[in-house]
Amino acid sequence: MWRGDTLRGLVRTVRTACGCAVLAVLGAGLDVAAAESAARCDGVAYVVAEMRVAGARQTRRTRGDGRRVLGRMDMVTGVVRPIVPKPGLDALGYDVGRGVLYGVENDPDAPSVLTIDPKDGSAEESVELPQDVYTAGAVAPDGLFYVRGRSTVQVVDVRDKGRVVRSFDVGREVRLDDFAVRPKDGQIFGVDNARGDLVRIDPRSGRVKRFGRLGVGRVTAAFFDRGGMFRVVGRRMASVDVGGLRSGARKVDVRLVGVHPVRPPRLLDGAGCLKAVPRPVNDVPAPKVAPAPKSASAAAKRA
Repeated sequence: MWRGDTLRGLVRTVRTACGCAVLAVLGAGLDVAAAESAARCDGVAYVVAEMRVAGARQTRRTRGDGRRVLGRMDMVTGVVRPIVPKPGLDALGYDVGRGVLYGVENDPDAPSVLTIDPKDGSAEESVELPQDVYTAGAVAPDGLFYVRGRSTVQVVDVRDKGRVVRSFDVGREVRLDDFAVRPKDGQIFGVDNARGDLVRIDPRSGRVKRFGRLGVGRVTAAFFDRGGMFRVVGRRMASVDVGGLRSGARKVDVRLVGVHPVRPPRLLDGAGCLKAVPRPVNDVPAPKVAPAPKSASAAAKRA
């Protein structure tokens, strides 16, 4: 019931999650899924946060985590509006193609992938994962769900009965509380909270490339927006243009989006397809001001 209606029409121009124009010709063999993906980019930042919510309960299965909730976060103010209590939920990912969330319920005995309706938070289990504690998740445009344990990333094909198709190791020295998949090329970006570095992870080999420090504190939620900007939440909300990064760069061009330091409830993870970040004020050209009219007396003196 979450797959959506079939697209209709002969020729249609759409805009994908990466901001690229796509000409979709139905029945002509082009990628109709890209057009569906554009329609599912709802612009919402979904987060897992710790906050007191009526109805939350503690259970043995979820390590007594009764304050953990799924919510929607305002990416300007940091305000989180709860959707539903979700004890044990982490490693959140948003599937743009289907308009659903995936996450991991960190049962200490048998962690499992959940398929979550973002409207009301209703969920169903799809597949068990190898025993681990999963803290980061992201869904690629091809439907692969990447979930990071202590050192290993499990790759789950969530559109094919939740099969674990492969895994790769990134090492325990890289501390990732969240990451996101860049829609344009499928590369995984995150922040190593041990050193504060922006990192890029190859989705096949797990090879990690480091860039400069972000300087926004511990990052617990990461997203890509429709303009291709990498958006993170730490002490401040920030956006990073990762398109022209060079490995080993000492400084990364970071735009701080929040006007004040962000003080949300304790965030644990985030996912979503966001709207493109607005242009910062200092990027907007100054308005042109018409010169003041010359007085008649001044004109007469010059005459």
